[in-house]
Amino acid sequence: MKNKAIIGGIIALILIVLLALFCFWVGKKINNSIRGTQEEKIEKSAPEEKTTLPQKIETVQQAKEIYLTLGNPSDAKDGVINQDNYLMVNKSFALSYNNNKGTANWVAWRITKFDLGDVDRQNNFRSDQRLPKGFKQINASDYSRSGFDRG
Repeated sequence: MKNKAIIGGIIALILIVLLALFCFWVGKKINNSIRGTQEEKIEKSAPEEKTTLPQKIETVQQAKEIYLTLGNPSDAKDGVINQDNYLMVNKSFALSYNNNKGTANWVAWRITKFDLGDVDRQNNFRSDQRLPKGFKQINASDYSRSGFDRG
């Protein structure tokens, strides 16, 4: 009688394990089918947009789109009334100029292989003539004995 009870217990245990494995397998199948359906919906509803940036920046508008893609850190404006947060955008960079300090608050630029050339460093620092009339024009002599490089 003891042997029959032990054998019955073993058979019951095996059936429980098989039932658990079957439930696990069915659950995995259901999960995969639901996930597949959701992924298909996502792919159908939101096709991947591939935006390509221009290799060479030709216009100020393109420069704004590239250099200010992540925003304008200080909300700089290009009106002359914004002397300490004056927005300058050109094909090579964008910056916020601080007239009081004579330096940039921030600068944004991008370097690609198309921006590089084979010209040696010129060491001929010049004031930026694109600043509005009346703005402080920094000269090479302003850096003399300051401990700073002219960049």
